[in-house]
Formats: sequence, C-alpha cells, structure tokens
Amino acid sequence: MKRLVVLAILFVLTMVPTTTTHAQEVTGLPSRVEQVKVSSYMDGDKIKVALDGERVELSFIGADAPEPKECFVAESNAAMKELLPKGTILYLEPVMQL
Repeated sequence: MKRLVVLAILFVLTMVPTTTTHAQEVTGLPSRVEQVKVSSYMDGDKIKVALDGERVELSFIGADAPEPKECFVAESNAAMKELLPKGTILYLEPVMQL
C-alpha cells in the first residue's frame, strides 16, 4: 500500500467539504494534485481515502493526536470525524512517496 505524505498547509487551503457524491469543479490546480474522498478514519491524525480504486492511508504533517489507550483519544477521533465527514472531497499534492 502506498503512503502519501501531505503538506498540511495545502490540505487546509484546498479542502472542499462536501458530503454529496458530486465533486465541485476546482480549476487552476497543479496537474499532480489528486482528488480523493475520505473513506474511513484511523485516528485523530490519520485517515483513509479512496485513490485510484485503492484505500490509501494519509497522515497529516504537523498534526499530533493521541494514540489508542492515551488520554483524549475519543475526543480526538470525534473531532476528526466532525471536521472531515466520510465522503468529503480533498485535493492533495504528493510531496514524496514512501
């Protein structure tokens, strides 16, 4: 499974929250930008998205959320689900592949 590292600033600037199945048209983005949909949650700083027919794990650079069995993990997970509901369209620019 490929793992993408995403610039947090790009994520914040290009996030288009929507829970509909129709993507909004965004123009002027670099050609390497990928459109993805949030499909599930790993924890408060990791999600899985649908990319090229695969489910890919994304980690947010600069975000640090509690891991399982740590304090406030439930609150962190709830905040991620509120900020990025399933089906949210994101526009991501890969900076490196691991």
